[in-house]
Amino acid sequence: MSSTSSPPTTEDTGPARKREKVSVLIVDDEDRFREALKERLRLRGFPVRETGDPSRAIRMVRQSRPDVVVLDRKMPGMSGEEVLREIKRIS
Repeated sequence: MSSTSSPPTTEDTGPARKREKVSVLIVDDEDRFREALKERLRLRGFPVRETGDPSRAIRMVRQSRPDVVVLDRKMPGMSGEEVLREIKRIS
């Protein structure tokens, strides 16, 4: 029995299922970079939250559990490495 349909790809979710978009949290003290990345991701349908405050980012992770965190390594007050350690600790 042969089929004329193409094989499924990683994009296929089946006719009855909707694929949920990955939620993203952007943490960067550079406002222009953060806003530009947020806009590009939103245009592609991703739910995005953002902050330039490392302490607030940790609170946001606790509250919303984003799927992906885009994290700047050098920020005033707390480094990206410190934020990452705290995110790992609470996850």
